[in-house]
Amino acid sequence: MLYEAESGEIRIAAAGDAMVSHPLSIYREERFLRLAEVLRGADASICNLEMPIHSLDIPHLLAEGSYGASHPDTARELKWMGFNMVATASNHVFDFGPAGMLESQAKLDEAGVVHAGTGRNLSEARAAGYMDTARGRVALLASASSFPEWARAGEQRHDFHGRPGVSFLRYETVHTIDERAFKEFQRLNAGLGFERVAEAQKRGGHRGTAGANEMYFQPSTKLINGEEFPSVKFVQGDAFGSKTNSFKPDMEDILRWVRDARRQADWVVYSLHGHEGPYPTPGDPRSVGPAGVREVPADFMVEFAHACIDAGADVFFSHGAHQIRGIEIYKGRPIFYSLGEFLFQNETVPRWPADSYRHYGLDNSATPADYNDARTGNGKKGFPANPDYWRSVVPVCQFKGGKLASIELYPIDLGHGKKRTVRGRPLLAAPNMAREVIETLQRLSKPYGTEIVREGDRGIIRF
Repeated sequence: MLYEAESGEIRIAAAGDAMVSHPLSIYREERFLRLAEVLRGADASICNLEMPIHSLDIPHLLAEGSYGASHPDTARELKWMGFNMVATASNHVFDFGPAGMLESQAKLDEAGVVHAGTGRNLSEARAAGYMDTARGRVALLASASSFPEWARAGEQRHDFHGRPGVSFLRYETVHTIDERAFKEFQRLNAGLGFERVAEAQKRGGHRGTAGANEMYFQPSTKLINGEEFPSVKFVQGDAFGSKTNSFKPDMEDILRWVRDARRQADWVVYSLHGHEGPYPTPGDPRSVGPAGVREVPADFMVEFAHACIDAGADVFFSHGAHQIRGIEIYKGRPIFYSLGEFLFQNETVPRWPADSYRHYGLDNSATPADYNDARTGNGKKGFPANPDYWRSVVPVCQFKGGKLASIELYPIDLGHGKKRTVRGRPLLAAPNMAREVIETLQRLSKPYGTEIVREGDRGIIRF
């Protein structure tokens, strides 16, 4: 062996969503500093930066939910914490438009943090960010399945600039309904004139026309900037059910870049930001769980994760569901279907735009504290009310000889029930919560055949 990178050894740590509005380097709790040491001990430590980093002085667009605004020093603070790579694809990346997104990228570059998932055009957003380590070159790619339509990156042409934005993965929803419901939908389609619109689209050469015993309720395709995207499809069957499938043009374009990264790097990590879970169809065991349907990923996420591993990814991790999901080992490579939150400080953003206040019936005299009180019912509804959103896990994947040797699972506590000034910052979980997190992961991972052993305050998966 001439080069260390030829050993096939590396430690890769992953974490979920980071919504950061406080500094990190000032704190000194023992369990916080030990968590930072876990991240610093890996060759590559990666999280999803859900809040763009910017100066708050630019016009905002309509956001989905709260507006994301991280202080300009956040990139350096994440670097201090141990993160040397971040994914930037999420539904909040465009909260302050392309200027906010591009400023966020610039701040990460200044701090020396590699990023992926957004760009000045679609190719930049799809492409990997690369980091060289003593143990080899690491590629990070990222995309979002949960995103506002106006945040999609656009392709560059030789004679026209691309559109800044996020790398996106769309999906198609297929509902199976029984014969009686299918006939009623056909009657509605005809009565409301949707059939005539579909016929006009077909004559115009558009795709998306349905086959036998299939139907698009409403026009057959959505035209967005001249690009066709299928609407929700209904299929006649014996029973009710729902399934989601990755939109093939998006997936194939993403996989092209995964295969590119496989040839350009020693290690490839893929990050997906998606809120989606399966539809809660009665009788579907995936719908059952103390925290509800979000405990399991949507069908298209499983399909996409497997495809990324097939194309050459060594680690796949997802986030956006706001809570942990199961772990699958697919072809010797780990898939983390949701790592939940890592930093969750979206209640101490210093300013909010007028439409945020209006959403809760507040006038121009209201303050940020008034807004947060109204949004959370003084902590009794929404995110503060659900303990599942405030406990999570950080996995560290150990590879030896090019193969996955072990995964260490570090449960973290984000301070459920604490004041908004402190909750949302992670600490390594104390014994009781650590046990709860590991037992939850054991239950959620069992359907994938993944065995997790609890050793003290952490979980271990060995191979």
